Amino acid sequence: MKKTLGLIVLVTVLVLGSCGAPDEETLKNAMDDLLAESFLEQPITSDLDIPEEYEGFTLDFHSTDQRIIHNDGSVRVNELPDGEQSVDIELTLSHEDIEYTRTVTFTVGVNPQTRALYETMDELETLDIFNKAHEEDIEFIDTLNGLNIEYDFESDYLSDEGAVTQPHYYTGGVDVDIEVTLIDGDESLNRILNVSIIPLQESEIIDTRTLDFNNLATEYLLDDTTLEVHYTIENGLPYVDVKAFIDLLDGGTQQGAIDKDSMTIDVEDGVMIIEVFYEADEEDYDEGEMPADEDTLYTFTIDFNNNEATISEFNFFSTFTESTQTDFGSGLSVYDFEEQAGEPVTFDFESYQLELINDETLGQLIPLQLANLFFSGQMFDVYYNGDVLYGFDTYQRNNSTIQNTLLDSSYNTQGLSDAKQTKTYNYLTFTFDYFYGLKEDQAVETYYDVFDADDLITGGTSHYNAIFETTYGLDDLHTSYLMSGLYAPNFEPQLEFGHLGSRSRNFHLTWGDIEEMGLCARDEVIFYDNNRVALVPIAGFDENTGDEFAAMMDEVNNTAGVEKVIVDLSCNTGGIVGGMIQVLGHMTNDEIPLHYMNPTDGATSTYWYESEADANEDYDFYILSSPITYSAGNMMVNVAKEMGIATIIGEDSAGGAASIRTNILPSGAIIIMSSTSVSANSDYESTEMGIEVDISIPLSDFLDEDALLDAVDE
Repeated sequence: MKKTLGLIVLVTVLVLGSCGAPDEETLKNAMDDLLAESFLEQPITSDLDIPEEYEGFTLDFHSTDQRIIHNDGSVRVNELPDGEQSVDIELTLSHEDIEYTRTVTFTVGVNPQTRALYETMDELETLDIFNKAHEEDIEFIDTLNGLNIEYDFESDYLSDEGAVTQPHYYTGGVDVDIEVTLIDGDESLNRILNVSIIPLQESEIIDTRTLDFNNLATEYLLDDTTLEVHYTIENGLPYVDVKAFIDLLDGGTQQGAIDKDSMTIDVEDGVMIIEVFYEADEEDYDEGEMPADEDTLYTFTIDFNNNEATISEFNFFSTFTESTQTDFGSGLSVYDFEEQAGEPVTFDFESYQLELINDETLGQLIPLQLANLFFSGQMFDVYYNGDVLYGFDTYQRNNSTIQNTLLDSSYNTQGLSDAKQTKTYNYLTFTFDYFYGLKEDQAVETYYDVFDADDLITGGTSHYNAIFETTYGLDDLHTSYLMSGLYAPNFEPQLEFGHLGSRSRNFHLTWGDIEEMGLCARDEVIFYDNNRVALVPIAGFDENTGDEFAAMMDEVNNTAGVEKVIVDLSCNTGGIVGGMIQVLGHMTNDEIPLHYMNPTDGATSTYWYESEADANEDYDFYILSSPITYSAGNMMVNVAKEMGIATIIGEDSAGGAASIRTNILPSGAIIIMSSTSVSANSDYESTEMGIEVDISIPLSDFLDEDALLDAVDE
């Protein structure tokens, strides 16, 4: 027992003595031990777990090739090596003021999983996707050699789905850098690969035809005449000279749809500047014309060199519109006007594959659909059917005779080309990105994120059906499908509940309930409680509504004992705003304010209207609102509530703030869409989602006399 204990003591003394006074030899021996450790076995195929200390000594690890091995021991091979790679590593053991360094060559190998990733990445890089310039859409593959592939990039010319948007010819080709990631379980490999996109070729006019223009409109009178139409490809999309198109719209010997004399047009070095100057005049107030607070210059600059246009503010589009033959605002005049100007807006045509052409001989040419969008005024359109140009006004949009005339074309027997479908898809997106009033409400940055190219570029009736479904898929009652185009004139898609969003479905279901209740059948004054309360129904607003309401109010005025009047808008889905103002003019002698906002340029405005009607303000007015009180009906609820001239009873109105405009697409289809003229409250907030009632009555009680009396007596 004593001998064993002495041995233990001796060993302990030797070790303590060694650790207490290490020398270079001690560090060298420790280095030999370090290199024999399993975590430094070669070849290296994964990260090294390098300790900060070894056998009580400080360990410093320094790589001479940080690209392959980092100082923290992580191994990163950026490219597949030919065989194995060698990296010199400086290993230093130190203690206080002595140290020992040894340079060791480490062999870095590649494990089978990593090798498979690199080999597959090399193979992927040889595919056509990354080795040829593209003008058509790209089909990204999801897997290769059993490995999953992910792509990460941002580009205006290539969508996540591979849809290619060719840049304008003056831009030249573009390269899109794509971070490609190969994934094998927990292992992955990234590499930046490049996709090239071919620019559009500079368009040249190859054909010019002179087409007849026949005016079908009854609200806007224009001469029947002719117009030169130009084409870049056979039977392609029509181009028109801007000045010639404006001359056509001016009407010739008749009043026309627009007033060309209000414009000045200058062209220099491929840039066209169109100006409309409005000079404020106090006489405008007396004459009922649209006043302005101050002299205003509206400017529209079309840059044919850079394929873009800039408008000083959207009000430009309404400054040159002529009045209709029918006076929809009879008995009304603008008393005052207040405006906050909008910000300039630049139309980037290149992003939508829309091209402007500056031709030394033919003039400044733009696609006919763009010319119609910009210059035809607020309620007039020019329709191209391949053989003839037709003019019609928006009030005729549902006239089947007009529609049949527009669609009678030699194009009826032709096929719808991919080019026209693509142009239709891009033009549809352009109009909704800039001219749609609910883009902000729907929280959309671009409708390229909403509209499906694969659906819209399908050909024939499938193309028109896709437009139909896309239109109703927006769940906007002011946006609808009007008619199919030239290549499927007999296609009449049937609207089903499955096409509608939840808001539209609820509206139509409630409308059915209201009609079944008989609310929409009420067209005469109804008296309650021994004539103490009168109910005056208004089913909609048109040019005759003011006179019809005046006649019913005469009946009320001639009936003794009336104290309260309920204006029934429960079945009112809108109509002409002028008719709505005329009705309000019989309810108040105050000036009637209408507030508007433009979500595209941010402009706001208020018009105060004065009515010739002599309102009987001795009555307590109420408005009966329902879930189908929409558009101009919704606007009347808002105005009456904010002015305090009526108490709102019933159920919250349906909304509908934007006025409508037609949208004629390159494939000939016509849709109706919410415009950027959006009705607002006095805080310039959109009333799109409806107005809350003051006193609630369930819809089921709208025919219950006691329920109505309880509400008006509350």
